[in-house]
Amino acid sequence: MTEQIKNVENNTAVENKTMNKRVYGVCGIKNRMAMWNASFEKYARELEDGTAFATDKALKYAIRNKWKLDGEILLATRCYKLEDGKVTPMSLEERYKQLFWAEAADVKPAEIYKQLFGLRDIKNFGVAFAVKQRNASITGAVQIGLGINKLGIPQQHNMQILAPYRNAGGDSENTSEKQAFTNGTQVVVVEKAEYLYDFSIIPQMYQDYVDLGLTEGYTEEDYENFKEALRLSATTVQSASKKGVDTSFIMYVETKPDYYLQNLGDYFKYTDNGETIEIEFTDKALLENNPNIEKIEVLFDDKIYTLKNFPENTEYKNIYTLEELKAGK
Repeated sequence: MTEQIKNVENNTAVENKTMNKRVYGVCGIKNRMAMWNASFEKYARELEDGTAFATDKALKYAIRNKWKLDGEILLATRCYKLEDGKVTPMSLEERYKQLFWAEAADVKPAEIYKQLFGLRDIKNFGVAFAVKQRNASITGAVQIGLGINKLGIPQQHNMQILAPYRNAGGDSENTSEKQAFTNGTQVVVVEKAEYLYDFSIIPQMYQDYVDLGLTEGYTEEDYENFKEALRLSATTVQSASKKGVDTSFIMYVETKPDYYLQNLGDYFKYTDNGETIEIEFTDKALLENNPNIEKIEVLFDDKIYTLKNFPENTEYKNIYTLEELKAGK
């Protein structure tokens, strides 16, 4: 697929297709002898009390990675160019030119907004688009918080990996040193963690842009595409440190379009039972028999998790097969 997009005509009419609801939810990432999101020191990120956490950027990267594997054209993704025989990262301005065949400074601001809304990652997460003579700021309809390890302080393991090459330095007369292998990469893994992210989808964030005819709004199709990418996000990231990481639990709470719901992550209690994890929803009255709640859907790995005290009107599915499950079992 070519990564070039033709310019959007300024006079094209845009139909308002904004999704008529809001969505609040949580996403759980299972970590077993892996490193979902390391600090610059290569260890798990920690709160002041030692509880591990992960940034929203880690989950957004995984979602974008799923879209990229599906052939979607993205703006906020690492791209490279050849420059004097060297492979170097592109700037934002260079990436824009690659996609839209034009210098951003030569494109009208309204058309730039239309172009940005046409990209799936920007349609979901927004963008701070700052290039020479052109600036555009879009606050995303999809907002994701930090991922907090619901199992608290994790056990971490530091492993030294031997490189496959001999030591090129040192005393050339020292036979043992000449034959020694160099030290390789230091790998740190978290033995067991359950990161839980809060997220929300507020389609009304784009209403001003809809009124200006710059976008059709955040649509049902956008929502379904986000759900599919989120479901397989961490599972599709393949690297040495991510082998052992999966998206394993998601809860969607769909509400009326004018209803505000607090972050749900604080209402989940995880109990480690060894081979299985019990997930308890600690305030089912918050969602049960609430006239503003239109649908509650839970996707989870039923071989690992048992669910407790979830609202009676919850629909359950296996997160990998989408097979319907009864009463969370």
